[in-house]
Amino acid sequence: MAKDNELLRLERHIEQLLQRFAAVRDENRRLERELSTAVADNEQLRRELGTMTEERQEMTTRVDSLIDRIENWQAELPDETVPVDDAPAGQPSTTEEQSETGEQQATARVETDLENKQERDGGIQGSLFSR
Repeated sequence: MAKDNELLRLERHIEQLLQRFAAVRDENRRLERELSTAVADNEQLRRELGTMTEERQEMTTRVDSLIDRIENWQAELPDETVPVDDAPAGQPSTTEEQSETGEQQATARVETDLENKQERDGGIQGSLFSR
């Protein structure tokens, strides 16, 4: 009987080992699938990164070219600043002040146009509703 008990104990021990082996094997397969997926994702991300790096480099080159063109264009422009002492009386001394004056004139024109439009529209509405 002692031998039967030892044999039963050995059978249970072997059964446990086989169950653990099956669980470890299944876990190994799952991990291998995850690794395979991660490797494929990694490779695709590397390709995308390479493409984006090339696009970024192309954009940088294009922007640098535009900046160079603007700088060359600015260098070719004559200096439009008039010294304060040489400016005629009542005239702005710099292009910035001239620009501000032009903006003020444009604003005044828009306001006048708006007032005229409101007067016309009021006249039309007034005549429509006065009947």
